[in-house]
Amino acid sequence: MKYLPKGSMRALLSIPQLKNHDVSQVSLSVIGPRIRKFWTEVEGQMLHGGLAKPDAEAIEFYCLNHLVSVIRDKFDMDEYLPDWAQQAVEKYVQVVGSQGQRLFYYMYLITTRESRHFHSGSGMKNYTAPKETEDFLALPESYRTYLLHTVVNQNEVAAASSACTNPPTMNIGTYLDAVGKQFVVQHAYSGGYGGEPWKNIAECAWKMATGLTTIEMMVDNAWALAHNGGPMFNKGMLYKTYSPEFQKILDVQRSGQMPNAVLASSFNAAFSNPALAAMVQSVAAGAGVDFAPEVDWQKVEDLGALNTYEQEKKAAPKKPPKPVELKFLGKKAVITGQFAVMPGQTVTQLKRVAA
Repeated sequence: MKYLPKGSMRALLSIPQLKNHDVSQVSLSVIGPRIRKFWTEVEGQMLHGGLAKPDAEAIEFYCLNHLVSVIRDKFDMDEYLPDWAQQAVEKYVQVVGSQGQRLFYYMYLITTRESRHFHSGSGMKNYTAPKETEDFLALPESYRTYLLHTVVNQNEVAAASSACTNPPTMNIGTYLDAVGKQFVVQHAYSGGYGGEPWKNIAECAWKMATGLTTIEMMVDNAWALAHNGGPMFNKGMLYKTYSPEFQKILDVQRSGQMPNAVLASSFNAAFSNPALAAMVQSVAAGAGVDFAPEVDWQKVEDLGALNTYEQEKKAAPKKPPKPVELKFLGKKAVITGQFAVMPGQTVTQLKRVAA
């Protein structure tokens, strides 16, 4: 790393969080206490800023991710970056690192906590208890013992704490794989608990731990993860509960307009970030990119939004009419309306556009 051109994109983006690393063999006896320490510090707000706002964190990550992509397009990987570009990339590197750590710990904790709902289903006619099913017996024995005797029927805090202070004897890769698979064990969960959505959450963490994805990719995917009741950020652990605008943030991101939204203050004032808005303006000026301080809400809907934005579209400033070419005069003009010459006969009104 010391031989990389200092101040270049390659040097700045050489952090481990942006590369694939297989850490699946790290023991839970090592990881568990670290997560417990982080969790305790967050609750005491001694370090790590206390409970994070998922809305604000998602906005910051997606906006910086967009800015870095603009800088990547403008500069060669080994080219020295000017100050405005270095500042944006350095901030992105810091955000990926801090958000990646919190998100991974959070998914580890909440998937363990959710697994306390694994049940036997006693009393149901012709019912096969999940602990007797083939897919459950395929899980590692140490995990099965841990689940049934340490996690099941515990309260929320005790279940999550067990993964930190009394985890099974196994590595992180095996553990996350088993947690994900037990969510879809036949007959294991009642409606509203477990299932594929929770498997997806565990799998997101597992893919990073096994090196299939990077921490950066995990963060990118994690903000869109949801369980049976909506986005996963409602467990009161490490994060505050998401706001009603969270889906709006994801819809704007899907349309590629997060820098525009930050400049336009399109989200709740509680998530405003003047420093981020200033960085958007700095990158726009330096890279010669136009981030208009407005969101094209029709584009948001057209590119797959899960919500509709009629109120936002109505409130959007009206765009000036597009000039048309008056070929017979060699001039340009805009259409301003229609003029009624007589009943049933109208002509188009035009206004010259100054050259």
